[in-house]
Amino acid sequence: MKFAVAALLGTTSAYEAMRAREYEFMSFIAKHGKSYGTKAEYNFRMELFEKFADEVDQFNSMGLNSVHEVNKFADLTMDERRKFLTGYIQVEDNKPAKVLNASNAEPIDWRTQGAVTDVKDQGQCGSCWSFSTTGTIEGAEAIAGNGLNVLSEQQFVDCNTIINKGCNGGSMAVALMYAAKHQVELEADYPYTAKDGTCSYDQSKTVTNVSAHENVTPKDADQFKAALQVGPVSIAIEADQTYFQSYKSGTLDQPSSCGEQLDHGVLAVGWGTNDKGENYVIVKNSWSPTWGDAGYVNLDLDNNTCGLMDQPLYAVSTKK
Repeated sequence: MKFAVAALLGTTSAYEAMRAREYEFMSFIAKHGKSYGTKAEYNFRMELFEKFADEVDQFNSMGLNSVHEVNKFADLTMDERRKFLTGYIQVEDNKPAKVLNASNAEPIDWRTQGAVTDVKDQGQCGSCWSFSTTGTIEGAEAIAGNGLNVLSEQQFVDCNTIINKGCNGGSMAVALMYAAKHQVELEADYPYTAKDGTCSYDQSKTVTNVSAHENVTPKDADQFKAALQVGPVSIAIEADQTYFQSYKSGTLDQPSSCGEQLDHGVLAVGWGTNDKGENYVIVKNSWSPTWGDAGYVNLDLDNNTCGLMDQPLYAVSTKK
């Protein structure tokens, strides 16, 4: 049987390559606890897996400054990835960008300054915008002297619904306007469910003192660095491409492989310079610590990779 299949494929090596991919797929199923109801579904998911794995192999053979891997997203369609992994909706915000003093911008990592909480997981819910929002507020609150508190994304999902749409997407600007008016509860008091729910906000349990938000001049690296001197910055990126989704380590610095069709809200927590002389932004994602570099990704700043400088903004908090 093996000989007959190999003959149809043309070479034994082609057959062995096919078998190797299926072994990889079976290992992938076991590792990530996947299951499929029918043989047809199995075959369909294996085809998606093979395409994802082939793209990963291609990226890793190109001598890029980033390393890529097959991860838990490899058997999803592009539509499924968009639905489950992203969720940013661009809303026009007419507030002028705040011009910052960019003369003293030095590399910074707010994780080492006690202004960044642990990486979270948005699950199968397009609520990335709420995670980006809590991230910039958590940082602003800590820097203002109010302590580093883990804030509730679910409050935004359930209660900030006039323009934002919960698991169907939202805007960090709209969420920050809501936070300045209502303030935010702890995640422990209003836990995340990864699905839309009924608002059960309790103002007596809020712990923040958000006063406003500031927009950052788009596509201006100096102003972006200056904003990061203030604190963690909410950003929108394009995250629907395998180049981004398969990231493991290094710096993503191929803008043409990433795009600027903004669909995902994340958090810039600092910036630095790598051994190639590239300025990169340290980005906290909301796809769990098992994704990327312990939940983080480095994006090339100077080339605006994935559109990271297109819509930056940050929360403003004052001491309670």
